[in-house]
Amino acid sequence: MNFKKETEIHFYKILEICGNSWNYGCGSYLFNGREYKYYQTYYPKQKLIYDIVKNKSEVLEVGVYMGHSILIMLLSNPKLKITAIDVDEKFALPSIEYLRKTFNNCKINFIKNDSVAAIKSIKNKKFDFFHLDGELDHFKMTSEFLNCINLTRGEKMTILFNGGRSCRHLISSIKKNFKVESFIKIDGPSQNYLLVLNIKDLDNNLIKSFKKNIFLENMLLKLIKYINYFFTMFFLIIHKITPKIIIKFLKKIIFNK
Repeated sequence: MNFKKETEIHFYKILEICGNSWNYGCGSYLFNGREYKYYQTYYPKQKLIYDIVKNKSEVLEVGVYMGHSILIMLLSNPKLKITAIDVDEKFALPSIEYLRKTFNNCKINFIKNDSVAAIKSIKNKKFDFFHLDGELDHFKMTSEFLNCINLTRGEKMTILFNGGRSCRHLISSIKKNFKVESFIKIDGPSQNYLLVLNIKDLDNNLIKSFKKNIFLENMLLKLIKYINYFFTMFFLIIHKITPKIIIKFLKKIIFNK
């Protein structure tokens, strides 16, 4: 199969069924978000997810958008069973309907809901691959990860984060606290992190320790965020009012006004 050629066929058909529109500035595995054109630069991350799912059966994906990552997975493994979660169905629903019809041996269950609430609501189902590609927020992705642990089939958890810099602290914490059997990082405009975790001997104490450490890191990140915001606003205000003060001062000295 010519991956690029096959992908592009569906890529443009998805655009058509989405009314030839997309959220400008919001890209995917296949395009940069500014121009709806296949983006060759993203090929390494495309190949990574394509290769991962060849021998998988049940996938949980957070963040559907236009279904491009699901398309790549189905091109690799057309018999996949996928639970797809997104808070917005505008593009996700028509894209999934197209993929269901095109790959009629697959099963895609779409859940429109907040990602954490949706993951918590899943009962009597286990997954052998998790793809977190939703809200690019450190705190959100941490909650998603923790709630996915209980949905893992078997002793190893295979999880792919498409979060770029947003999840680098989370990845660091996972590597410190969990048994990581495999780790792959794809650099580029948006980093991908693939981890295979051995969760065989995972106990409540480890989870509690991880939650405690990640909580402290989250608080520190929030503090840094607010401090940055404060100083940014402070300098903007100073930048705006300083010239007026100087001009007023000069007028007073020169013109005695």
